[in-house]
Amino acid sequence: MEHLHVPTDAVIPSIEIPYLEGEAYDHQGYFDFPKRKGYKTLNTGYVVEENANLALLAFYQSWLYFGLIATVLELQVNTDHFLRPSLQTDARVVDTSRLRPLIDSWLERLHKSPKDSAKSALKSAKQHLLFAQSQCNILESYGVQKPLIWPDIILSIRVLIGSLYPAIVVNDSGIRKWTTQSLSPIRSPASKSAVPSASSITTHMQINGWCPYRVHHLTSLYQYNTLYYVACLPKRRGRVRNHDSCLDAGMCFGDSVDSSKPFVCQHTRDCDLLHCQPRAAPMEKIIPIIEQGGVPLIKCVRKGHEIVLDVIKAKHNTDYTAITHVWYASSPDFPSVSAPGQVFGNGEDTSITECQLRRLIRQLEALPRTSSRTARVLKSTVSRAKMALGLPTHVLFWLDVLCIPVQQQHAHLRAAAISRMTPTYAGARRVLVLDSELQELSYAKTSTLELSARLLRSAWMGRSWTLQEASLAEDLIFQLADRHIQLETLQRDVANLLKKTLLPTENYTDYNDILFQVVMVLNFSLTGKSTMKWTTESFSSSYIKRDFQFCLVWNEFLGRSTTKMDDIHCVMANMLDFNAGEILKLPPELRMKVMLCAQSRLPQTLLFGDMPRLTTNDILDRWVPKYAGTCKMELPGREQRFIDVKPGIGLFVQPAQLIQYRLPGHAVCHSTFCLIDSVSGWMLWVKVHSAATIYRTDDDDSGILILEHYKSQAQGQYPEAEGLIGRGAILSSANFEDSCTTAIYESSVTFGHWHMADTRTGAEDYFTTIGQRITDQKPVIIRTGRSELR
Repeated sequence: MEHLHVPTDAVIPSIEIPYLEGEAYDHQGYFDFPKRKGYKTLNTGYVVEENANLALLAFYQSWLYFGLIATVLELQVNTDHFLRPSLQTDARVVDTSRLRPLIDSWLERLHKSPKDSAKSALKSAKQHLLFAQSQCNILESYGVQKPLIWPDIILSIRVLIGSLYPAIVVNDSGIRKWTTQSLSPIRSPASKSAVPSASSITTHMQINGWCPYRVHHLTSLYQYNTLYYVACLPKRRGRVRNHDSCLDAGMCFGDSVDSSKPFVCQHTRDCDLLHCQPRAAPMEKIIPIIEQGGVPLIKCVRKGHEIVLDVIKAKHNTDYTAITHVWYASSPDFPSVSAPGQVFGNGEDTSITECQLRRLIRQLEALPRTSSRTARVLKSTVSRAKMALGLPTHVLFWLDVLCIPVQQQHAHLRAAAISRMTPTYAGARRVLVLDSELQELSYAKTSTLELSARLLRSAWMGRSWTLQEASLAEDLIFQLADRHIQLETLQRDVANLLKKTLLPTENYTDYNDILFQVVMVLNFSLTGKSTMKWTTESFSSSYIKRDFQFCLVWNEFLGRSTTKMDDIHCVMANMLDFNAGEILKLPPELRMKVMLCAQSRLPQTLLFGDMPRLTTNDILDRWVPKYAGTCKMELPGREQRFIDVKPGIGLFVQPAQLIQYRLPGHAVCHSTFCLIDSVSGWMLWVKVHSAATIYRTDDDDSGILILEHYKSQAQGQYPEAEGLIGRGAILSSANFEDSCTTAIYESSVTFGHWHMADTRTGAEDYFTTIGQRITDQKPVIIRTGRSELR
């Protein structure tokens, strides 16, 4: 792992890959090596051995690791060159310090080779790497007893593949490209199962303060080398966060507010505390503006050392800055003096400390006011001259802590102000991001990759409110330690780096691949304004436009949280063009249902995905997800099917590409059961994500199981520990009619082949039932009850 790229001040995981002495790779042909060593292979060439032991692992290491290096890089491998003494035991471990020079040397030889010869070598290398990838997937798919060192052996092979693959991806003309071909992420978004070979990295991340839910989410986005880089980022500073319930809940609660504790209005680190008083904007001016449907702005006038706060109403051409930041609740672990960044959170009144206000003014005065660089410099010079002469200067900005009333008697005004967050941020000339961790970074001393990765790691990027604030920004600006940087500047830096790799004199390495993966996720999360243009002419149907909007907004919540969990409904309402004020008037348990039932169509994944759902007394609400972003929605296309929403009736699930089974009703009450297909005879395991507690008799034949058509699912793309092949839903109280079937939603399910299940027991130890396949499948209507919006 020594060859992998890491950030500055990296916290390196203590992972050592043991060397298992066995028969060395013989350099007589990669694909036939197992046969020469006496192992049985499938017709495809893969080895399937369930009785794992050290001898078998030694064979895999010789073949899939050292054999891959020898075959792809076209050299005779001296194993001793890749070994060193362990720092933890007396054994020898794998050392990859020499790997990167060998890769560079191989690429240089290819550059000097004839074009046809180079293309042939690259094609062969790609074939071998993808074969090794699939063999690793097979190893991780079988849930058999394996030695403890097994996951790290597989990890080393996957990291090697991730280091070699980016250098050999070519198109038909032999030109390298980084935009279309890549290895799959570590984990399928459809599964919540952990991938064993990533366990050492994910465990290190959790020890280093990462939220388990966010770590799990990242495994569905990144490949191994990228996850390793992100895992090496220094630990976040500040208070200790409790993430015990995050993974099971499908949401991070680490920064949520404890309503029993008040917010603390924090001071800057250089504040003397004695003479620093809270500064509040005149509420008597803010209230009328909100009541009239306007947006109040803070006007800060500085006269020498004195600062005067005033409030004006924003107009369509007002040049102002909107602030986006992170709130924190008070805690014994989080003192009243803030880190180098800003913490404005204040739950008691609309005020911030004077030291914070002064620093904010300095930052705002340094921001660009016009698009012309000459004009910006001139305006900045004039501003400094005014200050030097003692003349008044002013800045206009919007900050929620000062502009949104928090007192209980102003609850209606708070709801009104929140419902206008969209025009507030869309109308701002610029949006300034203030995050404590980002303000410790020096632009001059931080690489583009590290800056992008730290931005993704920041607390600001993990918050739900900042999602809409960034997506609406005309000009998004990040405050760093030594300067501010516009998102456009960061995008330009990335583009310049990646363009260099297209030159024939440059090598495309896994560093560029890591950069591309990190920036792709970052750009998707920050440029909602460009990715959510629902009115583009490329969409031929209003349904398609709304489908894209819903899926993109839903997915943007993945990996995010909020100080108050119910605020997610408000953010979602704003981004889906609902009246957030009206949504907030509803009881919390009804808000999500109302917004979903207001859609004409919903992604099928909404029913099939494993996500927390409402637990109200109304059984017709079981299908409703509790929060957005707890399961990825595929964008409209071949991979995503939609269900029609019929107000007051239910959700219409069409039978195409689905398999329906009739089940005994009491099957719903089992968390895992064995299903035998009445047509194919296949034995499947079915995992019910939220087993019902309602008792049903054995002769109750009213259950329905709906599964994705598993024969059409690609096998082996992801290394699922349980042999996962699809998703579905289980329904009850079915009423079979001539034209359709009506039923009540019980739970989403995942399923897979039983012989690949990660269990030490046989199917006879589980509830087993014959799944009577429904041959004349009809549409299924899932009853939803009433919704208040239509």
